[in-house]
Amino acid sequence: MRVLFVPLPFPTHYFPTVGLAWALRLAGAEVRVATGADIAEVVDRSGIPAVTVNTQPELITAPRKEKWLELERMPEEGLAGALVSGPLDNYAKIAWAMADDLVTFAEGWRPDLIISDPLAYAGPLAAEVTGTVPVRHLWGVDSPRQFRLPGSGFDEDDPHREVPWRALPWPPRLLELFERHRATPRDDLAVCTVDPCPPSLQVPGMANPLPVRYTPYNGTGLVPGWLLEPRKRPRICVTWGLASTATLGEEFFGVPAILDAISGLEGDYEVVVAARGSDAERIGPRPEGVRVEQVPLHALLPSCDAIVHHGGSGTLFTAACYGVPQLVLAMMHEHTTAATPFAEQGAAVLLSGAEAGVPEIRDALAGILGGPATGKAAAALAAEIRAQPAPAEAAARLRALVEAT
Repeated sequence: MRVLFVPLPFPTHYFPTVGLAWALRLAGAEVRVATGADIAEVVDRSGIPAVTVNTQPELITAPRKEKWLELERMPEEGLAGALVSGPLDNYAKIAWAMADDLVTFAEGWRPDLIISDPLAYAGPLAAEVTGTVPVRHLWGVDSPRQFRLPGSGFDEDDPHREVPWRALPWPPRLLELFERHRATPRDDLAVCTVDPCPPSLQVPGMANPLPVRYTPYNGTGLVPGWLLEPRKRPRICVTWGLASTATLGEEFFGVPAILDAISGLEGDYEVVVAARGSDAERIGPRPEGVRVEQVPLHALLPSCDAIVHHGGSGTLFTAACYGVPQLVLAMMHEHTTAATPFAEQGAAVLLSGAEAGVPEIRDALAGILGGPATGKAAAALAAEIRAQPAPAEAAARLRALVEAT
């Protein structure tokens, strides 16, 4: 069996698929990942062969902070049009960039499955052109279906609909691309959805779900020796998404304010800032008791008592897997959407990163560390995640799907 993964060309959209990709390889499948040249090295380091296609990932961050902040502040009634003219149009541009190379590779390699990111529209297009079984792989909460994006498999009459519009229209650019390749812009572009989100957090009403346990993977890296030593103090992890800083600008880099807030807490805490590259350089003078290291979160978080971060889905779910209470300072609409179910369940506290100052951050963190409620909810969520089917079970179901087709 041959399986082609098509993530959106960003590491954080690839990482949630690594567990299933390896499960398929270990079950005997040939696996490839189609992505841009700038992400191919990230894929290669995960142990899965990469195939480079044109992607133009700069299109996602091109609108930069003005457009993303506009979405964050926009009233609900204006959000539908803004999503179509903004992010959806960008995803259409990326699909245009990827489609020709992806179809050419799929025609030559002949995969049995094409497993695509919900926003990588070139994946299901290539699947239809080549007669391949199309599968969707979520990164967490099904926000594309929640916001009723085209092709996401939503039901227009779903009573659980959380937005006022019945459906978002297909962007003209995307319709043109599907017509060019003689593909059909369907309401649901996949025959099933690989779902790594525990049921208590997921948007209800998904058709043909294929549940799988979330596998924490945040890239490769060395595990420092101090992580193996007994802790002398409670440990707080601080991290901030590189994509958030790149999109919104340095003035929205939240780590200095977080460190100020932690320094005013009662008690003695060890702080580990998991940062790399330019983010590590932006932190400036480091207070006593603060480490700044490039440590994969899946190696660091099992030893932490709390985490403060920007609300990226990968960070949310990695922390949830280890039962770590979370303080989320959401900077963008997508982060607020991703973190809201965690906050509603009590496993996280959600604040607006653009509005919360040092006192608000300190008070929220003091509440998390000083009481059992968030920790208990986080532990319950971790137990729910552990109870989900292993990636090997999902791989077996996908093989059965191919054999039945």
